[in-house]
Amino acid sequence: MLTRCLGDWTVLLTTAGGVIMALLAAVQWLTRGYIAHAESFKYEWLGDDTVLVTKFGDEIIGTVVLGWEKGEKGSRRKRSGKGIVRAWTVRLRYRHKGIGRALLEEAVKIVGEKGGDGIEFAEDHASELLKWRTPIMVGDVLTYADSHRILKPNFFNKAFDKKDQEARELLQEIVDEQASWKKK
Repeated sequence: MLTRCLGDWTVLLTTAGGVIMALLAAVQWLTRGYIAHAESFKYEWLGDDTVLVTKFGDEIIGTVVLGWEKGEKGSRRKRSGKGIVRAWTVRLRYRHKGIGRALLEEAVKIVGEKGGDGIEFAEDHASELLKWRTPIMVGDVLTYADSHRILKPNFFNKAFDKKDQEARELLQEIVDEQASWKKK
C-alpha cells in the first residue's frame, strides 16, 4: 500500500514538472523575438536624430535616440521645438543601475541647450517593439499597414505597458528636477 501511494506521488510530481516545463517553453516561444528585436538596430531609421550611447568597455550597453519636433514659427528662441525620445533602451543585464536615468538626464540637458521647450516620449517608442507591422511603400514614403500586438490576449502586454508608464513618469521627474526651460 505504501509503495503504491509513493508511486502515485512520483507520477503526479513528474507530470506536474512536465506540464510546467511545457508552459515555460510555450511562453519562451511566444516571446522569442522581443529581446533580439529590441537590441537590433537599423541606421536608416535614424534620419537626423541624435544618438546618445553608454558604453562599458567596447560594448554599447544603453542608448537614447533623440528626435526633434519643430515648434511654431515666429519664436524668438534660437531653435524652438521639443525633444522626442524615439528609442531608449539598456541591455538587460545592466538595467536598474541608473544607466537609463543618466541617458534621459543627458537628453533633457541637450534639449535645454538647443533651446527646446520640452521633451517627451514618442507615442510609439515603447510599443513599437510590441507590434507586428507590415511595411509598405506609398509613393516614396515607407509607411506601415496593419499594426497589432504580437501577443494576445493583452495579459502578456501588461508588463510592457507598466514599464512604458514608469518610463514616462521617470522622464517627467527628470524634467521637473533639471529642465532649463522650466526655470525660465
